[in-house]
Amino acid sequence: MLDEPAAGLSAEEIRRLGELIKAISRAGTGVLLVEHHADLIFDICDRVTVLNLGKVLARRHAVRDPLHREVVIAYLGA
Repeated sequence: MLDEPAAGLSAEEIRRLGELIKAISRAGTGVLLVEHHADLIFDICDRVTVLNLGKVLARRHAVRDPLHREVVIAYLGA
């Protein structure tokens, strides 16, 4: 389980972290990632669950498309 591993990292460090996490997963180890960097999440995650105040807002597999309105409102305030 990784809790906000990209916090405070540069873009290059986040890219390298993503490669490391993917390698760990490919080696057969399950990875649970709690993260707010959407670019990292969309790049490396097979399954995504978005929570807001303990409520599941969205569940997706191989997320590559924009998230739905509730997610955008909860996290971007739009």
